[in-house]
Amino acid sequence: MSASLLVEAQTISKNVEKGVVNSWEIGTDLLWLIDKNQVPANLFVRSNFANKKNKLRAWRLRLGLNMSYRDSITINRPFDNELNNISIFARVGYEWQHKVEEKVLLYYGADVGFSYSGIYEKRILTLLPPPGRLYQETFTTYQPSFIGFIGCRYDPKPWISFSLEASLQIAYRIRRNPFKTTSIDFPDDEGAHGFYNAEELIINLLPITYLNISFNINKK
Repeated sequence: MSASLLVEAQTISKNVEKGVVNSWEIGTDLLWLIDKNQVPANLFVRSNFANKKNKLRAWRLRLGLNMSYRDSITINRPFDNELNNISIFARVGYEWQHKVEEKVLLYYGADVGFSYSGIYEKRILTLLPPPGRLYQETFTTYQPSFIGFIGCRYDPKPWISFSLEASLQIAYRIRRNPFKTTSIDFPDDEGAHGFYNAEELIINLLPITYLNISFNINKK
């Protein structure tokens, strides 16, 4: 009788644990609210699950996108000044999780990331003497990265979670920056031109990388 009750209790415990951890989280980083964000505004998705050994694990994905386009027209002649900016950010990773108590969980793991940013500027330097001079510049940055992280998650309610995360980031940044000055009437000419190219290895230790808020789906 006692053995039967013990087996039943263990089965219930395992089912409850699986019901708790098999869930999706959808959220975002809150650090931008205090202007302390380390990455562009982003969407965060985490899939929590128990593996075959009933250990807590998670897959995670973070995506960010910023775009801005600015055109202005001079009052003298109908030529546009332009400043266009796009930033794309993506990270995918894996977590090992350990429950400290019912609502608190510690986790660690690694992300593989890639970011791209591109800035295009077209600016009228002068309209005199006619036809005037035009400046054009393109600034692009490519950055693959590897990130090791450690964090703590708090679940005040079954449907909401907060997590604070620190990380060690290793990235390789590639910059390309061609520019030229031409006549306004012939913007596609080669003109007076030049470029700045740079490549660098970056290692950053970030004590606070993210402060996430996420909403949980299918969490029992």
